[in-house]
Amino acid sequence: MLDSGYTSHHPLIKGFLPGSTLKLDISVPASAEAFMLNLEGKNLIAFHFNPRFPDQQVVRNTKRNGVWGVEERDGVFPFQPATKYSVLLECIDTHFITTVAIDRKKFSYKYRHRVLPRFITNFSSGGNVNILGVRFVFS
Repeated sequence: MLDSGYTSHHPLIKGFLPGSTLKLDISVPASAEAFMLNLEGKNLIAFHFNPRFPDQQVVRNTKRNGVWGVEERDGVFPFQPATKYSVLLECIDTHFITTVAIDRKKFSYKYRHRVLPRFITNFSSGGNVNILGVRFVFS
């Protein structure tokens, strides 16, 4: 389990090409303000999924060579402190699809690739989140 505030890194040996999925079991501490789930490569964050509790928004973005792109903030904010979730990160030909599941409800977010998925080599998490389980499936 990852303690709140620390970063967890998981190498993605085969990359994160279309057909790949990352299944996460997470819990959000009672004191949560924000956390992040990142798909990364060399000098880039290809996909940054960042729930922000004070704003009640899920920010998605890409960072290349130290520069952030334009944030996407549309969609429902399903997160509550002191709660467990299942999160599915999926790569399809043109998008990343993130599905958050809690109590038989599902919330999905689409994010168009801004960099080619073949450059992704790592998954990381940070902020106010406990990673309870990580399962990578490569098709």
